[in-house]
Amino acid sequence: MGSEIDKPEEERQTVEASAEEAGSERRQEPRVSVDIWIRQEFGHDVSYTHTADISTGGVQFDHGFPHPLGTEVELCFSLPGDPHEFKVAAEVVGSGLRQDLPVTHLRFLKMTVDEYVLLTRFVRGQLEPGAPEQPDQTKLEEEEP
Repeated sequence: MGSEIDKPEEERQTVEASAEEAGSERRQEPRVSVDIWIRQEFGHDVSYTHTADISTGGVQFDHGFPHPLGTEVELCFSLPGDPHEFKVAAEVVGSGLRQDLPVTHLRFLKMTVDEYVLLTRFVRGQLEPGAPEQPDQTKLEEEEP
């Protein structure tokens, strides 16, 4: 299994926020619009929803999410054109209404370095076709052997 990126506890502090507060003011990575199915696992509960957008830091669902802010879930998904199934830990950081439609924001907490590279390539490819395929190396932290 590859190395994992595990965000420090101080980055995981839950902030009660409306959908707007969980929006662009807090985003550090660019997001791209994409419509993919994501499987959400919470304990023994499993549900499916569509994404509205995704970045290397998190995902926005265009439908409500039944969990309160701060809830940690496991998300499973594949990117368009790539058979790899991502399995990442995420935390609900925002939910609310936008134009009378429910939205939910989740922050990725843990993913493998390989998954981070794949996601970075996907996002960059959507933003800048022909962009370099190497992710920002400062984001990658290798586990010690």
